[in-house]
Amino acid sequence: MQILITIGPGYVPEDGDAFDAVVSALDHFGIPAALALVQPDNVPATPETKARGTENMAKAYLKRDRQERFNLRRGWFVNAWRIVDENGCDLVQPWSSTKTEARAVCRDLGYQLVGED
Repeated sequence: MQILITIGPGYVPEDGDAFDAVVSALDHFGIPAALALVQPDNVPATPETKARGTENMAKAYLKRDRQERFNLRRGWFVNAWRIVDENGCDLVQPWSSTKTEARAVCRDLGYQLVGED
């Protein structure tokens, strides 16, 4: 499941606003949240702001699996890489065909890759 929320360019998050409401709703329903506060380009990043940007990232693991491919003549199996949570449930569908592609998908979706199989 992917949820896209578009926020205007002048928006600054504050306590008790819509950003907090979205985070609490995702926590309530058990949906991994890949939300991060992005530091504006004109403000220098400090260690505190860098840490704040990664604290809400969902943790993901890479797991190698097999997929069946087939045509009219024969069938065969290929390696596939799944992006899963700590319970082994898929976070992303379809599965990636290479490990490099799976890592790039994790990075693009904002998942923190903590383990590989």
